[in-house]
Amino acid sequence: MPADPLHRAGMPQRSTTSQPPSGSGASAIEVRRSSRRRRTVSAY
Repeated sequence: MPADPLHRAGMPQRSTTSQPPSGSGASAIEVRRSSRRRRTVSAY
């Protein structure tokens, strides 16, 4: 999971301190960004 540390560096405190509905949304966005990045790398 090399993309995890990079994304965490972007907003580590927000993901750890934001555990309410806001945290859930951020998690979904991170997962979607990871999927898109993996698909782009695969397509390349």
